[in-house]
Amino acid sequence: MLYAEKLSRILSGNQLNVLHNYDFLHLNALVELDLRGNRLETFEAKVFEPLKSLEVLYLNENQIHQLRPGMFPLLGNLQTLSLAHNRIEDIAQQSFPMPRLRHLANKCYHLRLFHTKKNFCCIELA
Repeated sequence: MLYAEKLSRILSGNQLNVLHNYDFLHLNALVELDLRGNRLETFEAKVFEPLKSLEVLYLNENQIHQLRPGMFPLLGNLQTLSLAHNRIEDIAQQSFPMPRLRHLANKCYHLRLFHTKKNFCCIELA
């Protein structure tokens, strides 16, 4: 039996400080994206939109301060989102419009407000 290879991109530790809407345009088969250990504070609203197959997104160890509606488009296949060790202080209610999201890792020691009605199987808040 043949198994389809899962496409991953590891961009960790590259000192990236911004992501633009065109950065992932032709990666619609990407399943896992690792952006850990960069200097990301924010990113353009549609940067992840082309990633229709994305299941896992690592944004740990960046400089993200807040999550606003529109930062994550409807990523219908996203199951795991890791935001651990950022500087997140506020998470807006409509920040996670992902119907299959089940694992949200968010060890953020600066977190003050967490407004969401989404139920997660695994959520780490420290």
